[in-house]
Amino acid sequence: MVIAVWFGLSMTSSMVLAMILRFIFGLALGVLPLVRKKFTFRKALKAVILAEGLSIVIMEVFEVGTQILIPGIAALPVKVVKIRRGVRHTGQPHQNINKSAKY
Repeated sequence: MVIAVWFGLSMTSSMVLAMILRFIFGLALGVLPLVRKKFTFRKALKAVILAEGLSIVIMEVFEVGTQILIPGIAALPVKVVKIRRGVRHTGQPHQNINKSAKY
């Protein structure tokens, strides 16, 4: 998403870019160990696509579907932590935060 913001991409373009990058990195993380075990790159890629391709597709469909149906859901955990710490939208802490809270 940082790359999409940097280049000023639309929401749709940023989701497509994110899916492509997740596929690339997901497949790479599966291929690398096999290549280290003396598989050829082609055989390793084929094995990973067969073994993990469907899993990656299902994960992407649900993640993108969730982002479309509930916009902003990916940032929710960050927002909850910021609210609990008393941080405003400007990034400035509230004056009445709990002083004994450990951060």
